[in-house]
Amino acid sequence: MKKNKKELQEEILILKKKLEQQREMSKIIFHDLRSPFNSILGLLELLSESFDKNSNKDNETYAKAIYLSAKKYYLFLEECLEFYNANSKSISYNPERINIFYLMDSSSSIFKDRVTQKEIQFTMHPMLYSDIMVDKNMILSVFRNLISNAIKFTPKGGKINFSCHLLKKDQITFEIKDSGMGMTNELLSKLFKIGERVSRNDTENKAGCGLGLLIAKEFIEIHKGGIRVESTVGEGSTFFVSLPYHEF
Repeated sequence: MKKNKKELQEEILILKKKLEQQREMSKIIFHDLRSPFNSILGLLELLSESFDKNSNKDNETYAKAIYLSAKKYYLFLEECLEFYNANSKSISYNPERINIFYLMDSSSSIFKDRVTQKEIQFTMHPMLYSDIMVDKNMILSVFRNLISNAIKFTPKGGKINFSCHLLKKDQITFEIKDSGMGMTNELLSKLFKIGERVSRNDTENKAGCGLGLLIAKEFIEIHKGGIRVESTVGEGSTFFVSLPYHEF
């Protein structure tokens, strides 16, 4: 069956959008990788030039700094690859019937040690214990990214709540609410836009690039869902993830 002119035009627009996204993504990658590699090279140079002069403690400090820098940007490259896959045909969408409580518990339990370390009060309130049709790996990735961010930007002794409820008969909404640093209106306006710089430091003064949120948005849109955020500086943020729902 031949496609009509309107369908072809829509496909062309989608392809143009994907190409533009990949161009913007390339700019982000090249820009964000240049600085850390300069830092790593500089530290390696110091270590090699003054190895005999420095104490073991100094060398240990340099080695640790190199390791942390390399680890951070290895994770960044992993996010870049995941984003690329989400925007190409190399990623497969495999929805299956999954229990809602399982999704919430599995995505949050891996952060138990981090939550304990920061003395954060983490609560989970699944208002539904039924099943949902989703791609398990995609949605777990979404929730883990949002929970990880909430922990990063919530100070020691803060609170995080993970809940879900039905706003509509055919739509379930998950909420991840924290009592963290919050975001300015300017940052909120850039949060889900490719090419916008959204880097900010967390409570431990570590910078993040915001790429994980772009991946989350892609995965949610594949499910025909939506994501939005409400935030107030100094009070915290709440991320809302809405997904299609029907009773089994």
